Amino acid sequence: MKNIQYKGFVLSLQKDELRRKNFYQQVSSLDSNHIQFETFYAIDAKKDEDKAYIDEHFDFAKAKKLYGRDVSYGEAACSLSHIKIYEQALSQQSYLIVCEDDAKFNKDFPKLERILKQSDFDIIIFGESKAPSFKGSRKYRLAYPLQFKPYRFGNYKLGCIYGFYTPGTVGYAINVNVLKYIIQLVQKTKVYWLADDFQEIINQVNDEYNYKISIAHLFPRLVIEDLSIQSHLETERVQLQKQIANNNLSLFAYLKHNISLLKAYLKKRHIAYNDARKTK
Repeated sequence: MKNIQYKGFVLSLQKDELRRKNFYQQVSSLDSNHIQFETFYAIDAKKDEDKAYIDEHFDFAKAKKLYGRDVSYGEAACSLSHIKIYEQALSQQSYLIVCEDDAKFNKDFPKLERILKQSDFDIIIFGESKAPSFKGSRKYRLAYPLQFKPYRFGNYKLGCIYGFYTPGTVGYAINVNVLKYIIQLVQKTKVYWLADDFQEIINQVNDEYNYKISIAHLFPRLVIEDLSIQSHLETERVQLQKQIANNNLSLFAYLKHNISLLKAYLKKRHIAYNDARKTK
């Protein structure tokens, strides 16, 4: 077995004390003495100083071109927060473990230690957002099946999936050797990808450094999003969609109003023209 050290970070907004309390209560109930977590305060898109940092370091135009929609400040803050974790962990551990504070732990979470020791993947996604159970989302399992002969760890399977989808960042592990490529990448260009768009990160690292990051998924999941906790990003996405919809309605109303004015103007011109002809 490889001699691997483990550093875990829980990403959390400073104000979310109850979330962190719930997170650490779960961790303390698990027999996971070799995986130690510490809190990393996330960039808060609602703070003016953090919003200024986001404007400086995130490329919203490029993100919109990639995803075909407006990316919210909360999503940008999430992406940049993960990058800042990478910077802090760069010289510390062999594997970096990242969880978010709305994580719900599988009782088998301590098995992650053995899985990390016996696998050679650069990124292992062991968590999933919006999943109804630790089995993961059924529609994704059917659409993106696991490789034919995955690695087996008791009842758990680890391997590549056919295709790619964004499972969220509620729980994943990343080899520190990969972090240096990502850090070098963001020193050259602004971040524009979503935090869980590992495929875009893989593509950029491969293009810039000719290094192919290997990524695997673990099923069942060891962590899922606790759906009883309201998601900050989901709330902001809904608000953004409503704002866009309202803006579209406002634009429609504006156009409708101006068309009405134009019709009235043309009608008056038409009446005036006919009256002028009658007087001749």
